Amino acid sequence: MHRSLLRLWALGLVSLLSTSGCETLSRSAPPPDRPGLLVVAGGGGAPPDLHRETLSRLSGVETRILILPWASEREGAGERGRLPWLEAGARTVRIAADERGPFLDQLGASDLLWMTGGSQNRLLERIDALGLREPIRDAHTGGLAVGGSSAGAAVISPLTLTGEAELDALLSEGTRLVPGLGLWPGVIIDQHFLARRRWARLFAAVAAHPDEVGVGIDEKTAVFVDRGGVVEVIGTGPVVVIDAREMRSTPVATGAPLDAREIRVHLVPAGSPFPGAPR
Repeated sequence: MHRSLLRLWALGLVSLLSTSGCETLSRSAPPPDRPGLLVVAGGGGAPPDLHRETLSRLSGVETRILILPWASEREGAGERGRLPWLEAGARTVRIAADERGPFLDQLGASDLLWMTGGSQNRLLERIDALGLREPIRDAHTGGLAVGGSSAGAAVISPLTLTGEAELDALLSEGTRLVPGLGLWPGVIIDQHFLARRRWARLFAAVAAHPDEVGVGIDEKTAVFVDRGGVVEVIGTGPVVVIDAREMRSTPVATGAPLDAREIRVHLVPAGSPFPGAPR
């Protein structure tokens, strides 16, 4: 399998977020040396070996997987989320209970929480309705692996794209974000990135939050982020990294064209190492 090892340097991993409500996320984000594996997939079909490779990094076929299908309104979303893991050989794949107490029991008995695609807004609303942000973050800090595809990937970062964005122009404040789960500090994740031409919305998001590195993951592409802060790209790629930490900008009115300089863009295919995005 082609891979890209991205050794990520110490960068002040959790920035103070300016979006309302994000201060708590910044303080409570897990430390970089303890959390479990992250598996972040761009949607539109997984890389061929994603599920087997994930199992091999955890406990093999004995990995206990909990499927969180709440991003989708489609009937049977949970069963569809289970199937690839069963086909990869996993022996214990459960669908998350839609009640707080039973869910917490399941979470404590799992090695991997996997969030399926759909609407990241719907997923976060259900997580918040059951008061599950802190339990999920605490479990991840204690070693629980967490992953997701499409909407399930978008909620992993401290700031989550809502889908409300200008796609055809680079405008100041042109992308609306809300607090995400904060499991991968220092990044803003976008999904279906090249297939759905989401450059403008991620550029606008990063320009508004230059301490956060934009990570655009395309379809049939995923990244692993291990406990030591190494990111590995698998699949068709590339992953697009937008780094505005050294950006020079001139303030403009909301909705006006962006005036920003010194933004670095990196295209990282599988098999090509790059030091850039934080863990």
